[in-house]
Amino acid sequence: MPARPAFPRAQPRTRLHRDHARARAPGRPRPPRRAPRSHRPSRPPLLRPGRAPLGRPRRRTSRRGGRVSFRFLHAADLHLDSPLRNVANYDGAPFERLRDATREAFAQLVELALAQDVAFVLLAGDLYDRECRDWQTPLFLRGQLGLLAEAGIRTFVVQGNHDHAGQRLSKAYRQQLPEEVHLFSARSPETVVIEELNVAIHGQSHATRSVGEDLARSFPPPVSGCLNLGLLHCNLAGSSGHGNYAPTSAAVLAEKGYDYWALGHIHARRVLREGSTTIVYPGNLQGRHARETGPKGCVLVEVQHGSVSEIEFVALDRVRWEHLVVDAAAEDLATPEDCIHAAAEAVLEAQTSAGRPLVARVTLRGETPAHDGLVLRSEHWSHALRDALVARTGEQACLEELRLETTPPGTSDSDAEERPDTDALRALLDHALLERAWARVADDLAAPFRDLPPVPEDSGAPPAFDPSDPEDRARLLGEVRSFIDAALRDPRSFSPPDS
Repeated sequence: MPARPAFPRAQPRTRLHRDHARARAPGRPRPPRRAPRSHRPSRPPLLRPGRAPLGRPRRRTSRRGGRVSFRFLHAADLHLDSPLRNVANYDGAPFERLRDATREAFAQLVELALAQDVAFVLLAGDLYDRECRDWQTPLFLRGQLGLLAEAGIRTFVVQGNHDHAGQRLSKAYRQQLPEEVHLFSARSPETVVIEELNVAIHGQSHATRSVGEDLARSFPPPVSGCLNLGLLHCNLAGSSGHGNYAPTSAAVLAEKGYDYWALGHIHARRVLREGSTTIVYPGNLQGRHARETGPKGCVLVEVQHGSVSEIEFVALDRVRWEHLVVDAAAEDLATPEDCIHAAAEAVLEAQTSAGRPLVARVTLRGETPAHDGLVLRSEHWSHALRDALVARTGEQACLEELRLETTPPGTSDSDAEERPDTDALRALLDHALLERAWARVADDLAAPFRDLPPVPEDSGAPPAFDPSDPEDRARLLGEVRSFIDAALRDPRSFSPPDS
């Protein structure tokens, strides 16, 4: 095995600390110079033919007038080995690809770091999704970080609310990390200075799952003469849909005087500028359900002569999620078969554009003659769309859910006035469903949910049906109402299930 290439290690901040470091390791030999890339063992690329290149490799650092130029990667919310949700394991579904998607996305990040020859990598929390059941996930992480270490690329990590320091296996995780990985303490903020790059990295991990205080307020002042980077897993004010852990604001972050804040926790990509401070959420590395749609990945940050000059998003997700809305009111969509064909074409177009496997939630919306046929046999048409995607793409496109938000022709014009008997019956059904029947069954429906443990806000799970939620109730009753309407309009098309 070739000798491990050297990497300039972070140096103690003061001369006194440096003297103590030398005293602890007297006569330590100077590590060998890093081997040229052409002399290092080859590694099979993860990129496949037809995928976009990761970019032209750059020299790791350059100097001009004493100021250093380099690149680094910023990623967050890996959630390794967390399941991709709400995808049935039907024949033709890419089950294996979905199961391994979070790992493959992180392996792709490592390939990007090697290809770009970055100076270091910042990982802003939630590397794990939960307490690991075995060692397979941490061993995978260690192996990937080891590839970076062998190339002389150092990694800086903070723990978030999902992989906080209070977990039972947290100490073991730390012991399994390569020496080139610095895991920031959860007790108080730490600062690591890389003197040859003129960079100071400030960070703090989460001590527990629910950190309520603003950790950023206790971060130290910037180090003079350095590019100052803050590394934190936190919830920025104005961000919804995530647990309000380590809450802070852009103003608090800007007051610290850092050049760049590398944040994690929010799974949507955001870039903010507050004065001279750049605040970045890269989003999560791999979408896991239908609320995490679009490209997912990391940011590649370029530093020119001591200041951040460019922030480039790089998509690394191995499976793309999309929510597609198909206009069922188009003139050529007169039958359910027409609508399903149009939905399949929309999914195929989105998959081709994504350039990778796609999981789609499809909503058919609009006024169409196909409405009754769709709602009376909704499960049949959902299977038909799945089968069509499997037949045409294999494992490249699959269906998460088919939603029907269609209406029959004439429901929005004066034709509705010509059906007084049907309207009266509909009003009677509404009264029965919304007031009387619902009052009788609401407690029975809610009982199983009361026995379940609460789902954390930041679990990443799509919202389950909640009988007490007015929106969930309205959606369910809307589906029932639509089904009854269709059956009343054409009783012959309604085939009740076998008893």
